[in-house]
Amino acid sequence: MSNIAKSILGPRLPTDGFDPDVPYQFIELRRERPMGVRTFDFKSLIEISNPGICRMSNFKIVRQEVPNITPVPFPGPGTLVSRMALPASSYVTFSLHGLAEGRTFLKGRDQRDDAEIMPGAKYTLEIAVHPRKHKQFATCYVFDRINRDIGRRIDFTSTFKEINDAFEQQAALTVENIDAAKTGADVRTVTLDVPMRGGFEILTPEANRHLIEKFEEDHPGVLQSVDALIVVLPVPMTVEGRDTGLVGLYQELRRASDDSRISLLLISSIAFAELPGLTSTMAHEMGHFLGLHHLPEVVRRADIPESERGKENPDPDAFPFFQRTLMYPFTFMRSLRLNRVQIELMQLNLRGITQELVITI
Repeated sequence: MSNIAKSILGPRLPTDGFDPDVPYQFIELRRERPMGVRTFDFKSLIEISNPGICRMSNFKIVRQEVPNITPVPFPGPGTLVSRMALPASSYVTFSLHGLAEGRTFLKGRDQRDDAEIMPGAKYTLEIAVHPRKHKQFATCYVFDRINRDIGRRIDFTSTFKEINDAFEQQAALTVENIDAAKTGADVRTVTLDVPMRGGFEILTPEANRHLIEKFEEDHPGVLQSVDALIVVLPVPMTVEGRDTGLVGLYQELRRASDDSRISLLLISSIAFAELPGLTSTMAHEMGHFLGLHHLPEVVRRADIPESERGKENPDPDAFPFFQRTLMYPFTFMRSLRLNRVQIELMQLNLRGITQELVITI
């Protein structure tokens, strides 16, 4: 039977919002996405269920095993249609146009020349159209009287560009670092009055409260103008004095005085030794901030391919396709691919809502 046929660059690389497992295609409002259908022994009739949300255009036969004697009567370039018959034994590409926000389906079915529908030969592509969204982040380096500023900085410019490109391509979500132009002495910093000693206690309300109070004292109004604050620490992140080994962590704070929420993306000193993986780590923590859960939620021994069990550095490409996304729980995956559920959750503006642990300060 005919089917949706669209390649992706790799199971851990960003797509253009296409999830072959469903299959599913995200389209930014008033933009278009390429699509393809592969037909076999019979021609295929494809139709958009709600043409007010999406339509098709720019049909082209890329490959044909049995050439048609007469040209296929495809409409001219740019002509939007909601229904089209595709020739047999062909690979046909076309464009999907997002016309209005919402959800619709491209439904296809094989058909004989006498218009008889082939039993069971049906396929469906879910299409979601959403407008562009924008999130702003501020950055800050934290020091104390023991851990002083020695000038070490992270190149957030390239990190943000890579994350922004991945989120834009897949979910029409732009992420902006408002401090991107700051360098050297202009970089936003705070120096805490209370020393962090060997680590920053991530679960301690007092440590988080002191950090926020000092930041607002030195940089008034910033927290109210951005969606989240990226905090770069000079020490590891600890719990009761024990090093968590975390490179990054999304933390949601609740201020008891006014019930307001403050979103932090904590980056530990370990990041300076893990710079090659920092982009995927930051993107993963931004995913939590945007309402995404781990996939899978819990990793059991049975979920790990037998060839990778016990390895210090497992091969991410040995894992099942559906697990190779941004939200895999461990950093070795280093994936920027989003699946259908993750793209849809990003559209819901779930800032902090799905965070199980909220620290009251």
